[in-house]
Amino acid sequence: MKKAIFATLLGGLTLSGCTSSEVYEESVQANAIGFENVVGKQTRGVDDTSIGGDLTTSNLDELYVYGYYTPKNNATNYIQVFHQEKVSKTGDNTWTYNNTRYWVPDAIYNFYAYSCGDIKLNTDFGSPTLDLVNDPARVLRFSDYICDESHQHDLIYAYNEGVVGRKAGEGNDRVSFQFNHILTKLSAEFVSEFPADYDVYISNVRVENIRNRGSYDPKANDVYKWTKVERKEADAVVNLSVPANNKTIAGGASVKTGSAYVIPYNYSAGDVKLIFDVVVKKGNENILSRHMTGSWSPNWKIGYNYNYKIKITGTAANLDKIEFKDMNVADWAGEDVTDVTITFAVN
Repeated sequence: MKKAIFATLLGGLTLSGCTSSEVYEESVQANAIGFENVVGKQTRGVDDTSIGGDLTTSNLDELYVYGYYTPKNNATNYIQVFHQEKVSKTGDNTWTYNNTRYWVPDAIYNFYAYSCGDIKLNTDFGSPTLDLVNDPARVLRFSDYICDESHQHDLIYAYNEGVVGRKAGEGNDRVSFQFNHILTKLSAEFVSEFPADYDVYISNVRVENIRNRGSYDPKANDVYKWTKVERKEADAVVNLSVPANNKTIAGGASVKTGSAYVIPYNYSAGDVKLIFDVVVKKGNENILSRHMTGSWSPNWKIGYNYNYKIKITGTAANLDKIEFKDMNVADWAGEDVTDVTITFAVN
């Protein structure tokens, strides 16, 4: 890589809390299955103030639920009661779904849920599957999930297993979920180290050559992880938008891009690219214009938010600053003793 404009490329890991999404139903029939939220401990992810399209406790208004139970004394009989059932917020802390299901006394229930920015997943962007016959773990999985510029949504996942059904009137709790972000979130922050009278203009920021297709196996070896992460096509990309009203960075200032989501993966080949265009001006004069490409091997972990800081300096931009040095004063060249007559006049 030629002199990189990232004088410094810092993997600035941001780790902030994510509370579970609010799910609550005000009034359900005595033995109907309902949903509510229990705010649990903080989890890896991003909080309610994050930029971009994050799903948060306050803005979640739609999720899709899967669930099944095994009857009392028949632990090998798996009966599905929810299959990608849409559960929607209809008011303040009120959640509803169609075709009410009822608790079976003494049955053991397992529930799973996801939300993908109010998008119901299908074969176009990823297939959610709860296979009660061929999957010995019998959990909700995603296969062939696509995450690139063609599909940019936060994806959250939750489960609640081992819930025991009770008879009507014996206090069936509403089903609670603790959601986690299961993608990785990226942003970039450009810092100008030019003097205050220089302006830096950043545009067309993007991350290229990402692995944009994968499967989520929530209980593979008891570890929540993505598997079969691959490139669906060459040069898959996500864009990191620069705010329209803040594309120009004054000297000594910085600007942060919008965010993008990617599939978590530990790269080793050094072939992921951060690309952007930069123009440096002094007044109305263009000092330089560059198309910059840098490559690295990120280790993107599930549920983490990475903010990369890129310092823009004159040296890194292939500019040499004007400097002064070696201030020497020469000796007098000599002494001229030529006689000179100067005539003065009185005015």
